[in-house]
Amino acid sequence: MSAPLIAGLAGILRSVNPLVMPGDPETVGDPLGIRDALISGGVPPGLNAWDPQFGYGRVNAAGSVGAMLGVSRNVGMKNRLTPLFALYSTPRTDFAYTTVPQVAVALMTKGLSGGQGLIDGRPNNGDWRPEGAVVRGYPAFPGVNLPGIPRADIFVLTTEHRVDPTHPPLVPLYWLDRIRNFPVGCTSGPGCETANRDFLLMTASSEVTAALNDGYSYRGLQGYVYQRCTPEPTCIPPGAERLYRKCNVSRDDCAIFLERQRVGFESQGYTATYPTGTNVVIGYAYPNVHSDNDSLIDGQELLLGSRLNAVDSDQDGFCDDAEYPLAGLPVTDLCSEGRCTNTVVFADSFELRGQCNL
Repeated sequence: MSAPLIAGLAGILRSVNPLVMPGDPETVGDPLGIRDALISGGVPPGLNAWDPQFGYGRVNAAGSVGAMLGVSRNVGMKNRLTPLFALYSTPRTDFAYTTVPQVAVALMTKGLSGGQGLIDGRPNNGDWRPEGAVVRGYPAFPGVNLPGIPRADIFVLTTEHRVDPTHPPLVPLYWLDRIRNFPVGCTSGPGCETANRDFLLMTASSEVTAALNDGYSYRGLQGYVYQRCTPEPTCIPPGAERLYRKCNVSRDDCAIFLERQRVGFESQGYTATYPTGTNVVIGYAYPNVHSDNDSLIDGQELLLGSRLNAVDSDQDGFCDDAEYPLAGLPVTDLCSEGRCTNTVVFADSFELRGQCNL
């Protein structure tokens, strides 16, 4: 009975941080991962190595999730950010988005046989390619000879819990897709796209129902975003932006983009509402923006309470992203002893830039 318990908890831990690796507590220097989180939260605590009587202890889901979320300012974190990888297929004229790197790999490849692959049992020709800003702190997708590196313009939250009670509630990102010939009704011949496919994201169950009735299939969750609030913009969490879903009728494709990307997408023809009559603003998310030289985006630093313009917020000699890595377990409190709020000599924290161990 231990196998399903461990497998279920491992799935929960992967949802908290989809980028984390398995980890190997028996190997010194191995990047911390899921196995390390399982041991860290084990009961009884303090088993740093395998014990002949207790093994690594009894699993404790709350403790392991806490290890995956980490601590900032001596307080356990309730949430963290992860990239919403963006990919585009020119043959399918489709934008696709996912927080799961293995799904991104599936979109980029045709399968081990070299022929047509499958995603959730549905045809995939491996035509999607990464789009957007490079993801710092996660240089490569799992696999070899992939046609692109991780890119994402948007970061979303991984749990349903607010870090700040003044922030709007969080809503799930429901992932759906549809395959149909386009233009609708065509069967074959020039101009008939027989493998047309559209991936999209929704935040309301009523929208999901409408899409299911229109031929879409539900594929699961891809993280969380803030629910739309009033009055804007004062109710929007600091650092977050409006997240849009708009569609290009001529491409039979819907795209997800932030306020800063709106003009560019609308110029490409992404102006239609889907489902008809719904809100084009589906919530708020964080842009892939860095004000300093570490790999934590400004949105993550705002949630943690660390400095946006310093690579070592608490001046302990360790970079913020080494203490709170994007693709691993948090190691230490990057705002230890409340030092993230200390006054620094220069207004832009110049003296703190690059002064830490990587």
